[in-house]
Amino acid sequence: MKKFIYQLFFTIALPVLIFVITWVYLVRNSTWNNFGILNFQVSKLVQNKDKHFNVVFIGDSSGGNAINTEGLNAINLCLTGSYGFEGNEAFLDIIDDHITYDTLVVINNLGIFSRTNTPMAKWVPNIHSENVFKLLPAIKKSLSFSKPILINYKKYGFNYKSKTTRDYFLSEVKTDKKVNVVSEKLKKEKIIEFKKFTHRLSKNPKVKTFFFLGPTLPYNEQYYQNILTFLRINKISHQPSRPFLLNEQSKGSSEHHISRAYSKQSTQYYLNLIRK
Repeated sequence: MKKFIYQLFFTIALPVLIFVITWVYLVRNSTWNNFGILNFQVSKLVQNKDKHFNVVFIGDSSGGNAINTEGLNAINLCLTGSYGFEGNEAFLDIIDDHITYDTLVVINNLGIFSRTNTPMAKWVPNIHSENVFKLLPAIKKSLSFSKPILINYKKYGFNYKSKTTRDYFLSEVKTDKKVNVVSEKLKKEKIIEFKKFTHRLSKNPKVKTFFFLGPTLPYNEQYYQNILTFLRINKISHQPSRPFLLNEQSKGSSEHHISRAYSKQSTQYYLNLIRK
């Protein structure tokens, strides 16, 4: 019986354990996709430890691509939509441990309230954890990215990394989409998550907070009105005008990404909203 157990361990359990440890190393040190953007933004916080900024931008990739902090006393710490409001709530704790700021601007894409939750948020507070079990939900999620990650590592080795600007990952492709297609229905779990997130935003009364919708191609009017109604009912500060509208020239790699060449325009747009 003991011999059978040993054989079972070496043929099944040990390879699985080696795989998990290897995958933890890959995703923790990744400079690609969801894991990579978190590593990238945390490294910026470490580099700017104890500094004070006028404005901090957080949110998802629509904000990450929209904000160009060149020449500003500001820092772009946007993650991706997979982290959701829960991930940004956890990320704020890390941010507050490193820097201080006067204004916090949250920018999420128009479809954030109809997006399905993912376990990526669990990765944020455990980014440096040695407890593999805490990381399992995010590791499981990471397997959905396994094929492109492994292809990139095979092609480029461990030196593979996404192109970056001072603010965010740089994508030089342009989407073929002409409009931003989102469901009219807001997901209940996202609304609950957002309410909890706004409670976290109010913890520091000295910091001015704003929530804006990121740049987008032409969109579903009813969905937009549903969001405004929700924000109004819950007395949440939001943009007094419509999202920055993308066109054929300014659109980037998705229906809610602006091309880096036009990011100064979108940055000024959101700064103007803050000053109104």
